[in-house]
Amino acid sequence: AYEVAWIPTISFGVSTEAPVPGGAWWAVGTTAALLALQAWTGATPGKRTVGIVVVHDTTGRPAGLVRTVLRSVAHILDALLYIGFLRP
Repeated sequence: AYEVAWIPTISFGVSTEAPVPGGAWWAVGTTAALLALQAWTGATPGKRTVGIVVVHDTTGRPAGLVRTVLRSVAHILDALLYIGFLRP
């Protein structure tokens, strides 16, 4: 919030018409960076913090870009179709 809504006379010097930093390109870039990081190192910063690594089941090496992207698409489909919620 740029201004305190319940005190309309107080403004902190930020115009509400100013574009918010980031936006769609920031989200796309961050997603691409996290996918690449997981594909080549096996972990995003959050996974690295708790000690989780995504690896290929037969080689034990990081999963790679194609498998990482397919895994992310499967998570999106899972969330949209409630498969993960209904399966248990």
